[in-house]
Amino acid sequence: IRKLRWQITKYGGVDIVVTHAPPRGVGDSEDPAHMGFECLLELIDTYHPKYLLHGHVHARYGMHLQREREYHGTKVINVCEKFVLDIPKEEIGTWKKPKLSERVKMFFGSEPSREKSSKIHNI
Repeated sequence: IRKLRWQITKYGGVDIVVTHAPPRGVGDSEDPAHMGFECLLELIDTYHPKYLLHGHVHARYGMHLQREREYHGTKVINVCEKFVLDIPKEEIGTWKKPKLSERVKMFFGSEPSREKSSKIHNI
C-alpha cells in the first residue's frame, strides 16, 4: 500500500479497490487461512474508496456469507465465485479531483509543517 501512495495521491484517490483477501474483521474468518489484512483497514481509513472487492472466503466452506458490508463509508463486497457489481447511475461521473491541499493531507496524513514543505519544494 505504501508503494501505491504516490499514485493514489497523484490521481486524487481511489474509487474501487480489488484484493484477494478481505480487510481484517470485515468479512474474514478467525481461522488463520481466512484472516483478513489489517493494512486494508488502514487503506480504507486513509483513502476512503467507495468499494473494496475481495474474494478468498468461499461460500462452499460452509460459512454463512454476508456478501456486502460497510466499513467507514466503504462498501466491502465478497465477490467470490461470481458477483455483478451494479454501480448506481448517480455515482458514475461524479468524481472530482480533490484540491492540492487535500491531496497533500492524503499523502502525508496531515498538513506538512513549513519545514517539510520547504524541503519538498527544494527537491
